[in-house]
Amino acid sequence: MTLSGKNVLFFGIIAMLMALPVTSAHAQKNDSPSAQFGVGIYLITNYLPNGFEVTYALDSTLEIGSSLSLSISNSVSSYLISPFARYLFPELFPGIASPFVQCGLQLYSPGSGADFGIFLGGGAAYYINHLVGIHGDVDIFNLMFGSSGTNLGWLVFRIGADYFF
Repeated sequence: MTLSGKNVLFFGIIAMLMALPVTSAHAQKNDSPSAQFGVGIYLITNYLPNGFEVTYALDSTLEIGSSLSLSISNSVSSYLISPFARYLFPELFPGIASPFVQCGLQLYSPGSGADFGIFLGGGAAYYINHLVGIHGDVDIFNLMFGSSGTNLGWLVFRIGADYFF
């Protein structure tokens, strides 16, 4: 799946709307959430469907969560459930961005059958304040096992925005 102009515009509008109600929150730049739940959206490349994220920030360096998506088109539905763990390094570039590494599992059903996989990658997150964050990441290694055999994906890109409360 490619990122079309319509998807990028949709993502930009949602990210701006998420940031509006929190402009008076913490003024510190790149203020990572800690002991907070978050919800968000993401766009992803390759054949995987875009969707939502649910995240819990255990502290300012460790987040756990899951990506969830459902796609229905031409009477064929697919879904993706992908629990993940993300370790951030906010001290590397304080006030600018927090690089991170992440790994997770994937359960993907492209309509018939189900595929199971693992992924490993990294990226960078920027927290506008302790409530709103944006991230971009790449799965360097994305391995899926399923009815159609083994599918190894390299460089699966994802961008997202999260709201923590």
